Amino acid sequence: MNPADDRGPALPLRREHPWLSALVAAALVAFVAGLFVQPDRAWPAFLQSVLLLAGMGLSGALFLAIHHVVRARWSVPVLPAASSLTSALPAAGALVLLLGVGASTLYPWADPAVVEGDHVLEARRAWMTTPFVIGRAAVAFAVWIAFAAALVRRARAPREGGSVGLAAAFLVVFAFTFSLVTFDLAMSLERWWFSTIFAVYHFSGAWLSGLAALAIDVVLARRRAPGVDDEVLHDLGKLLFGFSLFWAYIWFSQYMLIWYTNNPEETSYYLSRHGRGWAALSAANVLLNWTVPFALLMPRAMKRRENVLLLAATVILVGRWLDLYLGVFPALQPDGPTPGVYEYLLPLGALALLVLLVRRTYGRAPEPLRDGARPPRDPATRLHPEPHGLRARVRPRGVGASRGPARLPDRRGFAPPAALHGEVRARGLTGGGPGPRHVRSPGRPGMERAGRARPRRAS
Repeated sequence: MNPADDRGPALPLRREHPWLSALVAAALVAFVAGLFVQPDRAWPAFLQSVLLLAGMGLSGALFLAIHHVVRARWSVPVLPAASSLTSALPAAGALVLLLGVGASTLYPWADPAVVEGDHVLEARRAWMTTPFVIGRAAVAFAVWIAFAAALVRRARAPREGGSVGLAAAFLVVFAFTFSLVTFDLAMSLERWWFSTIFAVYHFSGAWLSGLAALAIDVVLARRRAPGVDDEVLHDLGKLLFGFSLFWAYIWFSQYMLIWYTNNPEETSYYLSRHGRGWAALSAANVLLNWTVPFALLMPRAMKRRENVLLLAATVILVGRWLDLYLGVFPALQPDGPTPGVYEYLLPLGALALLVLLVRRTYGRAPEPLRDGARPPRDPATRLHPEPHGLRARVRPRGVGASRGPARLPDRRGFAPPAALHGEVRARGLTGGGPGPRHVRSPGRPGMERAGRARPRRAS
């Protein structure tokens, strides 16, 4: 089941782009031809494309889960874009199954001639077998797709209690399964090398690229149907700025610890990426994923400009392609990079497939969220109405008001939860003058204190 599917009709787009379908078809033809001509280059490019597509889909599900857990309000206009990104997960899951065919070309543990006589690979033989590895990946993708479908449904028909529990469960399951799949499909490309921070590093790159895709999606939706204000763009810009720093921090942490320890079995990973033509690409990787976005998005005004946000997001996506290229190919091409049609066309085909899936599912959002539109401000109060799915209401003051205290809106225009204010019960209001009142202390049931109430103001 596609997690982004919905029963409602999709929004009509202004025009179709047949070149996207042509690009997907060209990538498929190139991959099939490469299996017979150069499988040692076609399979690594295929793995790179699968990791790119899966990272985008997981980022959409992760954004939905974080939105539900923290009960965010600013991110409501971004939910349609995040929901549409999850449509990449079924496609990526289907492509992962094909990796079992090319496992002997990609992974040293899948080649019996390499395993024979290698005590390290022989010790892993029970765990690292092609059916077991692909089976674990298939189970992980099935779990991710199920969670993503449930999160998308909750985003469109929110139920606060169930949404928070579901999202929290997904975050826990995601942390374990993502690490396992990353170790199996990416880190095991190296014969002996391992890193305990490798999954965190891949997460930082996948999450950053997913935020970049969300930013592009929201900006383009805003241009089709204005409604997303500058504050949402500013928040997305801050996320891109902050997580580009997070990516740089994790990259430096892994690099510095391995360099400082200087163990031969650990330094081999970076030595193979700092020589024979890989050094320039390694430097460009840091520039594209951190330096350029950091410089572009540092000023506050730049985070609120559509063109700057699109430029920064595009640079990050190119940096993600390069990051995956450096993670996959040096282990299989130690003599140096030889980029060609497979290395460029297959990832471009994966991105074109992602765009087609997003365009097909983006318009299926509910009315309050469609096109990322945010309800306009009330001209009298200059506050936004309640976000979709929140049930906070502001109760009027006065003698005829409903039972309980009035809940004033905060500075963003949303009423805070009643539990933060406690429960005030007025007693003895018959006649004219006020009587004593009892105030129940918030968070401490049964603790009451009596006092004299202040005179009631005339309405």
